[in-house]
Amino acid sequence: MYRKLIRKLFFLLFALNTATNCFGQNGNTNYFDSGVIKYERKDYLGAIVDFKKSLRTESVRAKAYYNIGGVYGSLKNYIEAVENYTMAISIDTLFGAAYYNRGYMKFLLKDYTGAITDFTAAINVSPNDKYAVVFYVERGITKFELGDYGGSIEDFNFALANYPNSYVDILYIDIGRSKLALRDYSGAIDAYNLAIKANPNSAQAYYDRSVAEIKTNYNKRAIEDFNMAKKLDPNYVNASYRNQALKYIELGQ
Repeated sequence: MYRKLIRKLFFLLFALNTATNCFGQNGNTNYFDSGVIKYERKDYLGAIVDFKKSLRTESVRAKAYYNIGGVYGSLKNYIEAVENYTMAISIDTLFGAAYYNRGYMKFLLKDYTGAITDFTAAINVSPNDKYAVVFYVERGITKFELGDYGGSIEDFNFALANYPNSYVDILYIDIGRSKLALRDYSGAIDAYNLAIKANPNSAQAYYDRSVAEIKTNYNKRAIEDFNMAKKLDPNYVNASYRNQALKYIELGQ
């Protein structure tokens, strides 16, 4: 749940390019900026109209397509979003944020292979971007979906090593999930320990650690972690692990 919120935040962060002074052909109407304003006011269809008008201005054409993609992404029209990000990339092949957002749209469309290709492209063309950690995290998440658990751990560890102050608890939780999938339960517990050290109030870390503890027959510890997760966040929902945890806890008791 928390990871989904973080990912949504990342998309919103990259959703629009807010360049200014991108005037329309009549010289007095800034279609690009008015599109940004309409987007911020949640007038998404009006924003698309203005961004399309700004396509007439060659200097901002790539950014305009990028922004149209961002609006369609906000509208959950992921196919149209992909098409517009592709147009932006065809104009500016070094547009790292466009590769990232197209990859995220492909992920939502369950085109995981295509998503990995785009996240890798974002890394290659924008290795020094201040948000480059996001590219590695998303690629790691996508590798997990494809069953490349070792590859996902490599990306998460790279993010931790090179961006040590970025979402440390979330990254260790993701490493724990990958190690659980590999049946490296002790390794998963170690990862969750580090997640809890980074964020002692992480209900998800306690919850997921309880699953790994059940797998290693630490049922008493699992119950303690399960109860701590409930105490920290009674509304926390993680259906796949929760049902499994309850089943094993009941058997352990």
